[in-house]
Amino acid sequence: MNDIRRRAIPEDLRKSRVALKLVQPMHRSIGAWQADAAKLQALAQRALASGRIEPRIASEAELLLDRIAAQKADLVRQTEELSADISAHGRVVDTIRALDSVAANLNRARGILDGMSKS
Repeated sequence: MNDIRRRAIPEDLRKSRVALKLVQPMHRSIGAWQADAAKLQALAQRALASGRIEPRIASEAELLLDRIAAQKADLVRQTEELSADISAHGRVVDTIRALDSVAANLNRARGILDGMSKS
């Protein structure tokens, strides 16, 4: 009666679990980084509208960009150690896109501030 048969985990489910385990710690940070990037972009727009140069905004954006670049490099390094199926998994690709999106928002904020300092 205790002879319970275990089914093998389907390969796509196994890959999904491996990918999720890889990216899940970053997901906690990405949401906060997106909020910070939006805030910094709004502050840069406000600085542009008022004509005041705000070096603090640029330094915060730079620090956050460095953190994001380090996370992305770490993710890429980790995926290189795994199979191509995992590194190309949608969860991994979406996480890289999210990191790139946050970085793009921060670069827009920096661009606004750089344009102000050159004027």
